[in-house]
Amino acid sequence: VYKRQLLDNHFNDFENEIRLSWGVTGKTSIDARLAYLKREHAHYESRNYSGIVGKLNLSWAITAKSFLTASLARELASYQTLDTNYTASNSVTLSPVWQINARTALRAHYSYAQVDYLGAPIPTFITASNRRDTTRNASISLDWQPLRTMTVSTSLQNERRDSNYPGLDYQANQLGVSAQITF
Repeated sequence: VYKRQLLDNHFNDFENEIRLSWGVTGKTSIDARLAYLKREHAHYESRNYSGIVGKLNLSWAITAKSFLTASLARELASYQTLDTNYTASNSVTLSPVWQINARTALRAHYSYAQVDYLGAPIPTFITASNRRDTTRNASISLDWQPLRTMTVSTSLQNERRDSNYPGLDYQANQLGVSAQITF
């Protein structure tokens, strides 16, 4: 198989899903999505993949000024390399918010994900990848609204990836400041 022959990127996605939104109480709600995803490539069957995907969200108003959103997710996504066709990821996310006052909110976010790199585009020549990455992302931010049409935010974020492939681990820290004006 010549490399230039693999440049055909035409495919069809088929997805059947079911969704659920449930107001458990006045302060708690659950949103769920469960689907079966199938991707087919007309000319390169080795690029095909399929499986169960979905997301489960829990939103909870703990008090009048504090909120928590938690989610579980499974995703399949195209990722074309010499030894991988797609990724399968499983993640957990927690996002609390404290509305300090009418103009100020403190937010936190934590996510943990495992990503498996699957499928070999040319199974005859290259074996499928056994790569697995684990990512952790934590952040805290403060939003302040000095005017009805203006928001100023500052955030601190730490992101880390551990991989079973050498040289793909990393850790990053970010500090951000932003302003938004709505008119």
